[in-house]
Amino acid sequence: MPVKFRIINRGNRPIYLQGIRQDQDRPLLNIFYLGATQGWKPFFNYLPCDLPQCHELGLPEKICPMLVWFPIFLGPAGTPEAVNEVFWDGRLYERSEAMFRTNKRGQYCYKSFVPTEGTLHVEVEYSETLSENKPGRIGSRARSAIEFTLPPKQPLMEIYIPDDFLGKESPKNVP
Repeated sequence: MPVKFRIINRGNRPIYLQGIRQDQDRPLLNIFYLGATQGWKPFFNYLPCDLPQCHELGLPEKICPMLVWFPIFLGPAGTPEAVNEVFWDGRLYERSEAMFRTNKRGQYCYKSFVPTEGTLHVEVEYSETLSENKPGRIGSRARSAIEFTLPPKQPLMEIYIPDDFLGKESPKNVP
């Protein structure tokens, strides 16, 4: 089931989310999945253009735009800019190693799957500042997260940035 994550700044100060741009602009989400037989594992919630899917190995290389880091402004609570939404189609992308038959060379590729059970932990990183020496990166970071069991019980999940976040990691939102 697809889910929309709504990131909401509840603070009275503007903040920045870490954004990435390649095929489209999006906030960076850290996604961890806990299945029945494994511990927590990180996954991509989408596959950047320059990472191959396993069924694409051996095909001509794709021409992809460069990955660009950029800050996403979130205004203070109560303003229209205090909210950012990210759509997730329900797929997770897992890194795998594949072998080419011709030269027996290993290469990483990514397999997609749609988890139907287990637990998902989704984090967003935010900051009040921008990095001084890394263009496009946000400064000192805090995290806010939501954790829920699959399948999701609702198509919209909200991740709150608390008002008193300075220097702290916020507690998980659990619907």
